[in-house]
Amino acid sequence: MTRVRGRRHLKLLDRYAGIPGIALLGLRRKRAFPREVGRIGLMKTAAIGDTTLLAGLVDDVKLTFPRARLTLVSGPDNAGVVPLLGAAVDDAITVSPTRLAKSVRALRDLELDVLVDFGSWPRFDALLAALSGARFTAGFETGGQFRHYAYDLAVPHSERVHERANYVALLRAIGVVATTPP
Repeated sequence: MTRVRGRRHLKLLDRYAGIPGIALLGLRRKRAFPREVGRIGLMKTAAIGDTTLLAGLVDDVKLTFPRARLTLVSGPDNAGVVPLLGAAVDDAITVSPTRLAKSVRALRDLELDVLVDFGSWPRFDALLAALSGARFTAGFETGGQFRHYAYDLAVPHSERVHERANYVALLRAIGVVATTPP
């Protein structure tokens, strides 16, 4: 496994290429939530601890969209925790900021109706969401990060609440009521 988090050159690339890239992608018209949802991607590319917070929420997504195929999109640093998230996950893929073209291709191959980005900081995640080919994307608007422009729906990320509460707010915005405990 290659360690990705904390690499200085990736942080610089994220900041100086990510912000203008996301701003350009954000110029397109925002799309409405699809009437029929057959494939949903849940993306969390880093942070093992924060990824485990998705455990009960994945079940809630499946309860809201019982016919949808759920794919969890992780990164190399947190892919090992994906099997712990429960039986509601149908598929899992791993993407990497060191392989942008391959990551975009993998997401496009999923032909997602909805992609929910649970990352709150990396612009790489927002860039992937914008380039994913998903019919609808949702993610966080995090203060000072300029990562929300390319989403169809951006939900404010709060540092005043537990991260799981932020995840619940993001899912609520797409119609998922989170009741399953972690």
